[in-house]
Amino acid sequence: MLDKICRRGAFTLVELLVVIAIIGILVALLLPAVQSAREAARRTGCKNNLKQLGLATLNYESTKKVFPPGYLGSTDLPNNATALSIAGRSNQWNGVLTQILPFMEANNLSDELTQTLDIGVDQYDQQWWADGNSSFVAQFKMGPLLCPSTPDEQPLSEVIASMIYDATKTEPLSRMSFAVANNPGALPQITHYMGVTGYLGKIGEGYFIESNGLNLFIDTDLIGVFYVRSKTRMGQIKDGTSNTYMFGEAPGTIGNNSIGGGFLDGWAWAGAGCLFTGDGLDASARNSDTATYDTYRTQFGSVHSGDIVQFCNIDGSVDSVSKDIDPLVYRAHSTIKGGETTNDAL
Repeated sequence: MLDKICRRGAFTLVELLVVIAIIGILVALLLPAVQSAREAARRTGCKNNLKQLGLATLNYESTKKVFPPGYLGSTDLPNNATALSIAGRSNQWNGVLTQILPFMEANNLSDELTQTLDIGVDQYDQQWWADGNSSFVAQFKMGPLLCPSTPDEQPLSEVIASMIYDATKTEPLSRMSFAVANNPGALPQITHYMGVTGYLGKIGEGYFIESNGLNLFIDTDLIGVFYVRSKTRMGQIKDGTSNTYMFGEAPGTIGNNSIGGGFLDGWAWAGAGCLFTGDGLDASARNSDTATYDTYRTQFGSVHSGDIVQFCNIDGSVDSVSKDIDPLVYRAHSTIKGGETTNDAL
């Protein structure tokens, strides 16, 4: 008996289009979830980086009984940004991130950086970018200092070495920088994290702001854990170690303006390593008809979803802070002895 031979019908065009449409819908539904999961992983990686910075700094403090200096600049305040050398003594202008290298399992980099450059809190030497060994070390890429969510590239315009704020001006007195066009192969590598120096850092005696009917002095009431040649002790953290910021995300400038778009400028990890909180967290406040910003160089910030910026507290814990945080609350968390509680600042 012959088997009956059957011919299978082909897909019609309508059926094919329906299948394609269904696949497209599934991809559209799943893609945001995949992207969200990836960003969550990147945010967790960033959080871990901040925690490691905090632990390294706490190990430094445990060893030396004092927190590392914020940056090795001039103590001739409020002219510290313009004075590379004072009374024949040069200022190295590197900061807290270079101080904690031995506690980040980077002893080899620390040894090379300090081979011909003294970086003790009471030592004075030439600027770090002028020293051959430290300038060479600064060109090494430091993975633990890079946020996974931030562009993994050198900035478009420059790498900022240091920036110190003066209370009488709206922009920094000095932005020592390295133009990409000069020698791209010898540029210092960047960091996406900076130490917290308080409302404006230490800028000189007599400067104050009025707040709730009180005069708050910037150098004392509103100072952070790190500042110029600081020697902060644990006992000076009056506002609580779990309520005071030590490090935060600070990638530099990301956005669009007259020089282009994308990653515009960033911070050298071998540089001053400190940033103030006086400019708030909302970079979009600087937007104009010709410029838009996701982050800005004078502010802590991030490109994480949810408009949050992560900060490591002095006890090593990490908090996610909304970019629309109340400015007084933000200021209170960045100071070590303002005496404010969160309720006081509201």
